[in-house]
Amino acid sequence: MQFNLSSPPFDSKFKIEHAHHLFFVGSCFSESISQYFFDRKFRIQVNPHGVIYNPISIANSIDEIVALRDANEKAFYKKEGRLQSFNHHSSIAAETSAGLKERIQTINQSSSAFLKKADIVFITLGTAWAYYHKDLKQIVANNLKAPSTFFEQKLLSIQQITAALRRMIESIQTINSNAKIVFTVSPVRHAKQGLVENNRSKARLIEAVHQLLEEEQGLTYFPSYELVIDVLRDYRFYKKDLVHPSQLATDFVWEYLHTHFITSADYNLIEKLHKLNLATQHKLFNSAGESSKSFINTQLDTIAALQKQFPYLELDGAKRYFENL
Repeated sequence: MQFNLSSPPFDSKFKIEHAHHLFFVGSCFSESISQYFFDRKFRIQVNPHGVIYNPISIANSIDEIVALRDANEKAFYKKEGRLQSFNHHSSIAAETSAGLKERIQTINQSSSAFLKKADIVFITLGTAWAYYHKDLKQIVANNLKAPSTFFEQKLLSIQQITAALRRMIESIQTINSNAKIVFTVSPVRHAKQGLVENNRSKARLIEAVHQLLEEEQGLTYFPSYELVIDVLRDYRFYKKDLVHPSQLATDFVWEYLHTHFITSADYNLIEKLHKLNLATQHKLFNSAGESSKSFINTQLDTIAALQKQFPYLELDGAKRYFENL
């Protein structure tokens, strides 16, 4: 008997190589998946403006990075003595307007430089629900827990979402025409809006992406949403909040991505780097003991061999860690 549906068919139009630069932007699920790449020493950048859920705000974020546009001071909001921006995550803050503008500009400069050389851009869409700021007269990325009277919640139309996706593609291509773009929809349920409202939102995101896939060549849709919602399809694979996928679920998505996207020529390297990452988490009870010294020397020898064979690898942090044990 078969107790679950098979994984959806997926044929990637390209392969990810370990030497590639990967840019991730969008919802919190993009951070969950990008962590697997980070642990295996891929060169990545993740959500420079913080977690952003709705497509219009993701498009605005990419536009700002590409154009190196100054932050809009009208979108700044003072909270507990610090200024934040409705167009950015609350973690991006400063004590003065000039300080916040400078911090955002620094982020945009480094992100633009990375995006110019990115081989692959992963865009994770979280929800079609968005906060419309009444005074600013625009969709914003973050409500910053400001009074609800500031906002009106809107469910974006498929047309609005498709237009935002096109804007993302056009912005990226103005500075990097060679970047491969991968869209995916987050399996995280936005249950606070209600289950029916969440399903309406996810359906619009999926339909908008697939409308674009039918019109544009070279785009890819990775089925993160379908893998968790339709294949795993069980609350066992969610955290206690019943909203966020569990570690087991994200492991499942990573394995699927690894199998279908990553070039087999890099499997051995990726496995070595994964073991090295696990080694940095290993607790030594007596670093002066012979077995501990042997363990440390083995890791340092591995790092030296990897750096010699793959000069682009950034392993100095791991090297310092073992040298200081």
